[in-house]
Amino acid sequence: MREGDYKGALEGFFKALEHEEEIDNQRGIAEAYNNIGVVYYHQRNVPKTLEYFEKSIVIEEKLNQPDILKKGYNNLGALYDYQKNYNK
Repeated sequence: MREGDYKGALEGFFKALEHEEEIDNQRGIAEAYNNIGVVYYHQRNVPKTLEYFEKSIVIEEKLNQPDILKKGYNNLGALYDYQKNYNK
């Protein structure tokens, strides 16, 4: 993705998401959502970024695992900073 292959990155992350869903690995699903959101962030697709970060956080909160939850909140905070939405 560092080379700008966002399409390839999204394909890979959606494939990973599909596999995580097949085995019902909630942590893996949350991480896939987060990674997808990061790609959309780099593409400056704010609605999609927000959608996937929020999906990730919903699962992360249910899992109650701070190590992955902090990634979700950190990324969501970066998005709000990008938007200059400092109240969020």
